[in-house]
Amino acid sequence: MLGSERYLLVSLGAFDIIVKLHPHYCGRPYALVVELPISNLLANCQERIRIGNLHDGGYVLCAADLQDSDFLLSFGVSDDWTFEEAFRSLNSNSPIHAYDHTVDLIVFVKKSIGSFPRLLLKKITPREFKRRVFLPFSYSIFFQNNRVHFKEKVTSPAYREAEVSIESIFDRTNSSSIFLKMDIEGSEYKVLSEIVGYSNRITGMVIEFHDIHSSVDKFLEGMVELAKYFDIIHVHGNNYGSVSDLHDVPNVIELTFSRKETHDNRVEILSTPILGLDSPNNPQKVDLHFTISSAPLP
Repeated sequence: MLGSERYLLVSLGAFDIIVKLHPHYCGRPYALVVELPISNLLANCQERIRIGNLHDGGYVLCAADLQDSDFLLSFGVSDDWTFEEAFRSLNSNSPIHAYDHTVDLIVFVKKSIGSFPRLLLKKITPREFKRRVFLPFSYSIFFQNNRVHFKEKVTSPAYREAEVSIESIFDRTNSSSIFLKMDIEGSEYKVLSEIVGYSNRITGMVIEFHDIHSSVDKFLEGMVELAKYFDIIHVHGNNYGSVSDLHDVPNVIELTFSRKETHDNRVEILSTPILGLDSPNNPQKVDLHFTISSAPLP
């Protein structure tokens, strides 16, 4: 161990995390290394690509997983479907089922109309104004034919009329080569165990994990389940989320998964950001610098 390194052992419910603090780099006092108590979890993808928005809404995935997929399940759309558009352009004619209970055409019409006073009050930029004005049109053009938006909330259990279960979602597809994108603001923890049950039909996933600080037990339990079938091939911290007082631990983490049999090259750490791939979700703030390590605790 180098004399300049410092270690902390953080007890989090049923789990322990080793936090290793390295000397100054990238303009930050310390680079954070979080060692998950899970072995055989990280792998190196031969070619990673970024698709979707340059900032928030864009994700890094394994190029081979994209090529092997013929169906996209997208949980969480909001007003940005650049990822879905990019997937469609790279996988021509692949069906897309998008789920988001918070938006529809009426919502985008209202947002379009409301953009005029916001521009006059200088609350949005001219570029953002143009994007919002055309939302109803771009939504109507993109979501048609085999590109379907379901105004349903992805959750488990799904009791209410506007809720949908993972079982129902997969029943609506006839593909065994599905790529899954999930950004559902904390509900991911409710459905992870069910998603694992369909691992044989999933080529890869990108999942945005929220509320890490208050849901760390759920997060690590999810990692244990996912590690049985998937490798993590990319990690990125969302700088729209807060950071903890413990040396900038991200509260929102984006993880990209790939099916285990796809990769033989195991790695001990994955670091972020990667020049040319990663970009800050919020371009007005610096990106979050940290490393995730997969190793059993000593």
